[in-house]
Amino acid sequence: MTFSTLEGITAHTILVLVPLIEIALGNFKLEYKNIWKVLIGIIILIGWASLANDVFFKNYDTNYMYLKKNGLPNNLGGKYYFLIYILIFLVMLNLIYGIPTLYRYLLNKKKNKV
Repeated sequence: MTFSTLEGITAHTILVLVPLIEIALGNFKLEYKNIWKVLIGIIILIGWASLANDVFFKNYDTNYMYLKKNGLPNNLGGKYYFLIYILIFLVMLNLIYGIPTLYRYLLNKKKNKV
């Protein structure tokens, strides 16, 4: 395995584990009012990925966050592939935040009936 592979595996594992640990510890709750934090984080990550793609690893043909080249199957979206990424991100964001919100809503509704 190359360093890039190990770095990618580690980074993506941390991206999943840290929020899960924070939720388990009660330090964070998935609520729509907190979505702005996710968007700020994504903007920071895009800036970091752009810096890596264009400065740090300029001669290595990197494509962090698929900012340079389309990573979708069969070049889906063509030159507008980034719009497809945004659409997928928005759908996933709403699923991730919507399911806990719906669960809490239904739980509160059930408690109020009793």
